[in-house]
Amino acid sequence: MQEYPDLITIIVNAPPYGWAVPRVTGRVAYNPKSRQKSEYIRQVRRQYSAGPLEGAISVDLRFYMPLPASWSRAKKNRATDNEVKHVSKPDIDNMCKAAIDALKGIVFADDNQICQLYAKKVYAKKPSIIAYIREIQPKEETMKKSCSAKVTKVAKHLAKDRKEAKETIGEKKEEIAGAKHGMKRDKILLKTLKKN
Repeated sequence: MQEYPDLITIIVNAPPYGWAVPRVTGRVAYNPKSRQKSEYIRQVRRQYSAGPLEGAISVDLRFYMPLPASWSRAKKNRATDNEVKHVSKPDIDNMCKAAIDALKGIVFADDNQICQLYAKKVYAKKPSIIAYIREIQPKEETMKKSCSAKVTKVAKHLAKDRKEAKETIGEKKEEIAGAKHGMKRDKILLKTLKKN
């Protein structure tokens, strides 16, 4: 990965978990992963306090998964060398949701700002998550481009309306010219009829 001076690096020293749907028991709703989410948020707040980014952002998430205790030392070594891939639960997309939820409101204002997302899960001796966040387009530029696009769209509509108006005027002129020609012909016919 390239080095960027404005790259924000957040390290969460906790086992990665997948986002979970809140559960309802009787009349009470609870999130089974709320304790883990609170820990993620606490660690993110401790590392980042500059205020949320508001422009378009790129997020790179690395999930370092715990090694199963039942594995042999040889298999654990192969797994940490990335020879054995992590193809079991939790799913990478659910881990991304959980990590992004913990970052949202602290590092960036809203997850709709994410324009680029990269994620990877591998085995590691120490379970953790590393998030690299970079603002790829400041809010002012995003707004300028958005406003510029809107102005361009309005200008295109105006040009289209102007073209349609010219075409309509041209058609009306042709109709009027045709009507005038028809009137001249009718006058000549009337004069001819009156003489006879």
